[in-house]
Amino acid sequence: QALLIRPSPARRLDATNVVQPEVSVITSIGLDHCAELGDTVELIASGEAGFARRDTMYAAATQRIDIATYYLQSDATGHATVRALAACVARGVQVRLLVDRYMMFKKTLEVPGMAALQHDIATAGIELHSWHDSQRPYDSNHRKMIVIDGGLPGQTALVGGRNFADHY
Repeated sequence: QALLIRPSPARRLDATNVVQPEVSVITSIGLDHCAELGDTVELIASGEAGFARRDTMYAAATQRIDIATYYLQSDATGHATVRALAACVARGVQVRLLVDRYMMFKKTLEVPGMAALQHDIATAGIELHSWHDSQRPYDSNHRKMIVIDGGLPGQTALVGGRNFADHY
């Protein structure tokens, strides 16, 4: 199995460096990758359409969901996301969630209910990982990426977009 992740041009600043793969390959993505990635690109412009597309992707997952995001917020959108991901775990799908450690900490100070949201994540069996690189204390993981069944036929990825909060 292989999962192609295109890192940022700076490479050393990319949150994908937290993954501990058996083999790492850094490459640009071009037309020569269509055999692995497919050749369909869909533009999702609105927040409502983006969240609906995420729900469709979660429902289609059979093996694994990998999400990198800046944060989840303890509001209706954050809780709906955790419920949807918990349903995936309940049907045997591995769910891994990578968030920015600093932003999640900041949100616990600013937004009521963050501890309960994180408890719900843990109780559901969602693997929560906090990104932080002590060598670069002022950097953040601001990536937004969802990969469904990476490395498997029919894999789907959503890149860019929004965090998991009502105001998006």
